[in-house]
Amino acid sequence: MDVQPRMAAAGDCRMRDLQRWILDNLSGDLTLKTLAARSAIGVRHLTRIFQKESGTTAGDFVEMARVDAARRSLEESGMKLWQVAAHCGFANADIMRRVFLRRLGIKPSLYRANLQRR
Repeated sequence: MDVQPRMAAAGDCRMRDLQRWILDNLSGDLTLKTLAARSAIGVRHLTRIFQKESGTTAGDFVEMARVDAARRSLEESGMKLWQVAAHCGFANADIMRRVFLRRLGIKPSLYRANLQRR
């Protein structure tokens, strides 16, 4: 169940810096427009560079980073699902549940329950 986002290769330090910023700001606005403005480049250029450097789209990177952060929060905290969702940048717990199902094949509540059984 590896959902950790892949960091950019050694090529473009702007993309590594942007990825670090994304990881530090998961609950914020991480639209392509915001990321492009943060990088001081156009959306189309960001899309091309990001894909080339990291092997994934910026949207996938953001989603994987949010899932990874949510997974860790479920493992390490007693926060309610809606709190985990908000903390990790999901609009609500239902969206987090759908993304979890798609990325990990399990609901967040079952993920946490499975951890507690160990």
